[in-house]
Amino acid sequence: MSLFLWLALLILPLPASAQLQLFLHENGTNIPVVSPLNLGSTAPGDVIEKRFRIVNNSASATTLTALRLSGEGYAMFNDPVLPRTIAANGFAEFWVRFQPTRTGVFQASLLVNSLAVQLVGAGAGLPVLEQNQGGTWTAIATNAVIEFGSVERQSSINASFRLRNATSGAITVMPPSISPDGGDFRLVSPFGSAQQVGPGGQVTFEVVFRSETAGEKTAILTLDSRPFRLRATAREFPLPRGILVFEQSAPKNASQEKVAIRLAEAARTSGSGTLRLAFTPDTGLPDDPAVGFMPSATRSIPFQVRPGSDMVEFETGSQATFQTGTVAGRITFTLLLGSQNEQFSLDFAPTTIQLDSAVAVLGVGGVEVRLRGFDNTLSGSHITFRFFLKNGQEAAPGLIGAPLDDMFKAYYAQNPRVGGVFQLRASFPATGALSELDGVEVEITNRQGVAKTGRLKF
Repeated sequence: MSLFLWLALLILPLPASAQLQLFLHENGTNIPVVSPLNLGSTAPGDVIEKRFRIVNNSASATTLTALRLSGEGYAMFNDPVLPRTIAANGFAEFWVRFQPTRTGVFQASLLVNSLAVQLVGAGAGLPVLEQNQGGTWTAIATNAVIEFGSVERQSSINASFRLRNATSGAITVMPPSISPDGGDFRLVSPFGSAQQVGPGGQVTFEVVFRSETAGEKTAILTLDSRPFRLRATAREFPLPRGILVFEQSAPKNASQEKVAIRLAEAARTSGSGTLRLAFTPDTGLPDDPAVGFMPSATRSIPFQVRPGSDMVEFETGSQATFQTGTVAGRITFTLLLGSQNEQFSLDFAPTTIQLDSAVAVLGVGGVEVRLRGFDNTLSGSHITFRFFLKNGQEAAPGLIGAPLDDMFKAYYAQNPRVGGVFQLRASFPATGALSELDGVEVEITNRQGVAKTGRLKF
């Protein structure tokens, strides 16, 4: 007997409906759906929207192959494209919109794979809430968020509403209410008692938003037990523009200067900001650590804005003190206040050597010349001395000179934190009657030229 073997393959669909469960998803919670599902009642023309979640509670993936909704006044949106595979413990979502066109009961059939659910809603004899948006009256859905936008605190935004009878008979329109009572949202000239409104008729009212404090604000507008959420943002008063004011119009190197910040107008609120400075030395020159705000040469300081004041306050008062340093370059100030980011620069041009002090001292067996100052180019190159006698004649041997290039370069390289500051001491052993010496004239040169001391008396 012959034996025949063959292979038969069959692709089967994943089990579907038995693994899927339907929920209403509200406020982050899944609520199991039981048929029939009552969606509630609302006015003709008004809208109720519900979010549904299809959950796969099984340990394996399943496929959503059917999702259909049929019935007058009902529509489905944000629904997934079919077929849709739903992973184990995963979900898919869709929304149902119920919008009755008249009073009465409305039913619909919802099919999720093989799971059938009946939906029930009602068009009640209630007015439709409409808002005037740019001259057009727009219907507002129950539980919708009505955005008022934003406004400065202590200023107001008004919104106009009307309650319209979209039914074919007369209805009773109840007065609206807002909670919390006495909050940032208030009814303006509301009707205070129930009113009978005929078909197509309407009553109007306004809501005004005004808050003393900044931030997002919310409230609930209630109409015939239907909630509508109100939301607005109160902005803090803007901080005025800040203007840098320097005590000296043209600050120089090797000085301590003062700067203040004047506001374009008196501030209406409190605030804080930062004043920064940055130093950019001329090409080839080093940074100068002495450039900064006193007392610690920091390059960033905070300040405060006080309501009613047109000047900011630093920790040291209405002015901040800064050092300009002793290196040629640019100091750039950056004012950070609210959304402002403004800059102002001070330039310090290269100069000849600046001497703070120059002293000639007559001692036993010689004389000494002491110089103290700064070279903002760090390029000192040569120095000369010329001594004079009391009779007006030049003392021998006449002009005495010396190069400075190597000495100054070595000094600045070994002292990177001094900027351009230096002290120089020159000693001159002498023979003869030192008492006949009257004084000395010194010239010191850098790449910008020659600085002269004039006659230094002994």
